Amino acid sequence: MIRNFPHQVNRISKIRGALQVASDLITAQKAIDDDGVFGYAVARAGIYAFRGLSSRTNAELEATIRQEQAKSLSNQGPRTFARDLRRTLVLLGFLQQDGGWHITLLGHQLLAVADPPYPTAASLWTDAVLQLELDDPGPLHPARNMLRMAEKRPGIDKKWLAFALDMNDDSDAELDRVLSLQRLDFERAITNVDATHYQAANAVKILPSLLEQLGLLSINIAVCNLTPLGVASLAGAPSAPTPAPTRRGRRIGYGVATPEDVHDLTGGGGRPRTTEEQLHSAALLEERTSQHQELVKRIVASMGNVSDVRCSDDAFDIAADSVLRNETLLIEAKTLRGDALVQARLALGQLLFYEYFDFRPVIPNSIVKIAAFDSEPGDQARQFLGAFGVETLVFTETEAVRSDTLADYFIAPM
Repeated sequence: MIRNFPHQVNRISKIRGALQVASDLITAQKAIDDDGVFGYAVARAGIYAFRGLSSRTNAELEATIRQEQAKSLSNQGPRTFARDLRRTLVLLGFLQQDGGWHITLLGHQLLAVADPPYPTAASLWTDAVLQLELDDPGPLHPARNMLRMAEKRPGIDKKWLAFALDMNDDSDAELDRVLSLQRLDFERAITNVDATHYQAANAVKILPSLLEQLGLLSINIAVCNLTPLGVASLAGAPSAPTPAPTRRGRRIGYGVATPEDVHDLTGGGGRPRTTEEQLHSAALLEERTSQHQELVKRIVASMGNVSDVRCSDDAFDIAADSVLRNETLLIEAKTLRGDALVQARLALGQLLFYEYFDFRPVIPNSIVKIAAFDSEPGDQARQFLGAFGVETLVFTETEAVRSDTLADYFIAPM
């Protein structure tokens, strides 16, 4: 039997948009497991589209929502959409229910970066899709097996990839079994596995499209072939069992006594950058520039009433202990290029990540999270960061703009 798989959304941008909606609802302490709450939230975000709604003015959208809500619960499209979408986010490892719903670390990482083809996002999405696992009756990685099918049968018609969801496990024997169904015509093959046309069609609505968007699979008028990237992904992805994830070690950085102690650049020498180092970048090839390090140096030069100042090449920008109160300052520096909201979003994700992994395990102090910019980010960015308890610091070459909370720790540049 072809396993049931969510089939509502097959675009990365929409799945990520739904993840952002889920994150916002969880932050607002709203019931994400309520199909009405989640469904109409994604409708208002433009992720679910009502049929016949030619334009999306707020008034027209709300009128359409009221009409939809007047229907029986089972006939409300956004509710059905929400159930499938929530399961998609769970299967991809972005959303988890564990004593309540929360966004996983992987989900927060994706929300902190731009969509593919941005390299970091592409890498995270590829891992999520290829590691997506179904466990009834046994562990199965359908996306990876679709690539294996295309590898063994170049030019395979997309509809045959549906049988990757009929496999009992990831074994070569099971792969050969479903490939052998091609000796039959498609009608008889569906009957052979006790499936319906509806199930077979749904099975190829999502995963092949995601594989194509990630550049792993080429689909040309339903003809599927592995791309070079797809070949490389299979070669580097061992078959089941899936290896245990690498445990991240705590980063402690290096001591800084003066601004001159701050390293000029990071990630040099031509070595490959880790995913975390890439996440530390707002633009993969640009963020850790001399301007960024100059901003870090300006901040260090301005600091007072602190001890044990540290910087890091592969994690946080600056950390320091207060000598006035039981608190530790954790600072993420961002240079702006007309992209304040993007940089604010990146800073939030990074500050939460480093707080959790590098400081919470060993620091009893309160953590003061600070996003520092080299120019004014604007009210929206400030309010967004403030909503999550992050202070905003602006450090130009001539002035420092800080809240009263931070006045004890930073002086204006000389």
